[in-house]
Amino acid sequence: MQRQIRKNIDLDKVLPTAFECAKNGISFNYGVIIGFPEERYEDLRDTINLMVDLLSVQETLPAIGILSPLGGTEYSQKYSAELQLDTIPTKVAFQGSEYRKDEFDLIQEYPSVFPEFYHFPSKSIPREELKYLEDFFTGAHQRVRFALVAIRRVVPDFLAFCRDWFAYVGRAKLNRARAGYYTTWQFKEEFVSFCREHLAGKVMESGERRFIEGVLQCYDGPLDALRRQSSSEMPVLASGVAVRHAPISLRRFPLFLDRRLPIPEEVFKEVAYLHVVKDDKFKMIEIPELAARVLDACNGKNPELKIIEECSSDLTPPDVSAVITHYSRLGIVQTRVLQ
Repeated sequence: MQRQIRKNIDLDKVLPTAFECAKNGISFNYGVIIGFPEERYEDLRDTINLMVDLLSVQETLPAIGILSPLGGTEYSQKYSAELQLDTIPTKVAFQGSEYRKDEFDLIQEYPSVFPEFYHFPSKSIPREELKYLEDFFTGAHQRVRFALVAIRRVVPDFLAFCRDWFAYVGRAKLNRARAGYYTTWQFKEEFVSFCREHLAGKVMESGERRFIEGVLQCYDGPLDALRRQSSSEMPVLASGVAVRHAPISLRRFPLFLDRRLPIPEEVFKEVAYLHVVKDDKFKMIEIPELAARVLDACNGKNPELKIIEECSSDLTPPDVSAVITHYSRLGIVQTRVLQ
């Protein structure tokens, strides 16, 4: 594709260059365009693989979009007689999905005036799949970025992996939820389950399996804990909050996790994570182990004095109280006066 669109970027040099930039404090973001008329499976696979590889350079923000016709451009002129109109939205235009019927009729009647509402013919890749990929990579990196990077180490064809994921979730849900699905706790839960099933029978080195399972454990969080409601009058984690423990420290995740290199041993460390679901959005925060012990004790069964007593072997009573107060201010702990 690089030769056809005359960009002539050497894809083999992109990742090493990205690592070198990051090592020298040069920040950057990156974006890819998919949906070219001539795009073959191999072209799209290479694009998706590179996009996931670049996620290993922390602090980068990926962007992905489906190619849309723009008036006067070479592609629009070349394929003007083959442009198609549907209701699958892109980031350039909603293609009639949010317009009145008379407006949509106008777009249909004058494609040369409203080319951005149309799309190019796709000879090898179903257009619906392009939209699924756009939705997935727009949102998934915000929730399971480290899981994507870890899985890529043992998945040579990430496009095939994505196709299996789309089949696992089902077209009905993907068509209904669109990109918003990938910001929810439900996505995180379903994706972790899928990864375990997908990789269960895969042959890999024991170190790789240990690493990937450790990363997935970071995201584990039973739904009953995240949905918990409590009427207790003692310190208790707020509804939608859970403390989880995992054998991988995402904070110690190497800044430049080159999948071609061995896994650094320092990432294997027992750590605690705070899982928070609010307004159906999920986020995960690595917290100190002592703070996790205090929050684990805030189970709605112990008054604050008992929690202080249980945790004071490592923390002084004022420190335990300060942890409860701190997380209460953040809305993580709900503390009620005992009757």
